[in-house]
Amino acid sequence: MASQAIVEAILIIAGISIAAALAGAVIQRISTIDSVLANIVQRERTYGMMSARLVHVACINSTFFAAYIKNIGSIEINMSLVDILIGKPGNEVPLWSIGGSASYSTQILAPGQLVAINISIPSPISTTIISIRAVYPNGYSDFKTCSI
Repeated sequence: MASQAIVEAILIIAGISIAAALAGAVIQRISTIDSVLANIVQRERTYGMMSARLVHVACINSTFFAAYIKNIGSIEINMSLVDILIGKPGNEVPLWSIGGSASYSTQILAPGQLVAINISIPSPISTTIISIRAVYPNGYSDFKTCSI
């Protein structure tokens, strides 16, 4: 009888120990998942508050262009994170891939602010209608066209 009580006590203690270990592992995983989800929500909130529009482009000549982007969102935009693409409409390529360059009137675009972008490419594009596309850090993009 006494040995049966001792065996039951050992089994209860072992069961509690195993349950505690499993609960600790589950809580650790839940904590990790919670942290990852919190980071995703913060990033999405930040990207959701980011909004900009390419408001105007101008073809100065066959190798020099101007573009203007306005920040219509509620957070700053680092212009070094904005990709500029240029080419035939629907077939734009990254500016860097054709040896082009862009200079900005400001590097950090505050809400409501307009940035002027001077774009130059080493050789003319073989079309009279040029498309300039801006791809923003949140993945949104827009484009405007101009004629040479």
